Order: sequence, then C-alpha cells, then structure tokens
Amino acid sequence: MHGRGNTSFGPPVMPPIVKNLIIANVVVFVAQQAIPWVTQLGAATPYLVWREGFFWQPFTYMWLHGGFWHIAFNMFALWMFGSPLAMAWGEQRFIRYYLTCGVGAGFVIATLPWLPVLGGWTVPGDSLTIPTVGASGAVMGVLLAYSFSWPDR
Repeated sequence: MHGRGNTSFGPPVMPPIVKNLIIANVVVFVAQQAIPWVTQLGAATPYLVWREGFFWQPFTYMWLHGGFWHIAFNMFALWMFGSPLAMAWGEQRFIRYYLTCGVGAGFVIATLPWLPVLGGWTVPGDSLTIPTVGASGAVMGVLLAYSFSWPDR
C-alpha cells in the first residue's frame, strides 16, 4: 500500500520579519484608503523628488500600493520567496537587503526619467510627473536573490 505524497504550497514557515513587512504594508495601504493625501505625498514622482526636494519619496513609495491586487500580489511574492530567503540569511541581512533594493529602485524611478532631459534629447514633460508606488522594486530584488540562491527550484 502506498502512502500519500506530501504536497504543500508555499514556504513551511513565515519568519517574523516577513510577517512584519506584510503587516506594515497592509497598515499603510489601509491608511492610503482612509487618507488620500498619503499617496500623493509618499509616491515617488521624479519632478517632486529632484525639483521640489521631496527626498523622502524614494523611501516612502515602496510602502504604498495602487489597489488591492497590487498589494496582494506584492505581498504574496514577498511571502513566497522572502520567507525562505529570510530563514537562510537571517532577519538582519534580509531586511537590509529588502530595504536597499526598495530604496535603490526608488532612486532609479526618480532619476531615470530625467536622463533624456539632462542629455538634451527632450524637454521636461509628463514622464516627470507620473507617480510610482509599490513594493515591486524590493520584491523583485527578493526574487533575484531567491533565484541566485536556489537556481534549480
């Protein structure tokens, strides 16, 4: 007689750091729904960052999200791929990496649209006023680290 296979979905354990990141993102998302100016003030907008001195935006945009499915998929990916990474690396290394990826992506988001303007190829336009929100930069960093850590999974 054959026993049933052991099939599971997702990581067996969610480390506290991943749980806390998910909670923080959900709390900020609820605040966004209750207080709309939170999004306007915290979203990474290239013009505001570099012309108006909103230098906090590359740090705050990653806690904001554009809707239910946006946060749901980001937090799902964080749970799915961040949990094994946090268990392997430890919480301190994981949170440093996560925040570095998120903030780094924020500065890229705020800077990249300026390159054609600074290069003289175009004049400042709408691309400098488009706000960006979401933990996707940090989560993509987690996916990259996961894929390098376990390339055969």
